[in-house]
Amino acid sequence: MKKLIIVLLSLVFLFLLYLNFLHENKSNVDNNNNTSQVENSSNSDNQKDKNDHTNKEDDGKEEASTSENNVSSEPLRFNEDVIQDKYDANIQNNEPLTVDVVLPTYYSDAFMNDLKEAFNNTTIEFNRIDIDVNSGQLAQLNINDSADVVLLSALQIQDYNEEVLPSHDLPNVLRMYMSLLEANKTAVILSEPNAHAHVNLQNVLEDDQAFMRENDYFYVDNSRIEIDDMYDYDQNVLTREAEKEVAKNIRDFFLQ
Repeated sequence: MKKLIIVLLSLVFLFLLYLNFLHENKSNVDNNNNTSQVENSSNSDNQKDKNDHTNKEDDGKEEASTSENNVSSEPLRFNEDVIQDKYDANIQNNEPLTVDVVLPTYYSDAFMNDLKEAFNNTTIEFNRIDIDVNSGQLAQLNINDSADVVLLSALQIQDYNEEVLPSHDLPNVLRMYMSLLEANKTAVILSEPNAHAHVNLQNVLEDDQAFMRENDYFYVDNSRIEIDDMYDYDQNVLTREAEKEVAKNIRDFFLQ
């Protein structure tokens, strides 16, 4: 009887060992499957991130390429023969027409982009030259030797801002104009808008325009710009809307 009991207990013990063995194998298989799934999921997520990043880079490159492709390189036609002649000579040498733009500080940094967008052409190039004087103080211009054309502010708003508008000195500005001609540059006066919507500023603008027109000066007339809020008094600059109108008028002066 004792032997029978020992045999039965041995069989039970062996059966339990077998069950434990099966359970451990199943756990290892499940763990391996879970690990594989996690790794596959991680790899899939990493690949997706890489693909997304690559796609964004490609989109950015494509957008930049599209933007560059939208800028024309077709020859421009100018209203003034003297500018056209300089432009044609530069084009034959594979060089753009270079325009220095002499501006007071109340033109924002974005204004040069407005000019580039208004012309939208690779065969003309604009460089900004900053000045911080009124019309009576203007004594010299530090322009680039490579400039073909110089666009010079008439400084009407500067005189208004510095409260010297009654002594606005257009003849002094035009002396700078003549000095540019003597240096073999084509000069153009940039007459400004009535940014402060003030009658005194408007009168000066109109008087300047009449004098320059009667004496055959090259000038860009901005006196007729009429929009709300032309001056940003917080930043002490022209508003973006006013600058875009000025850029458009410059384009209309230059191009047919």
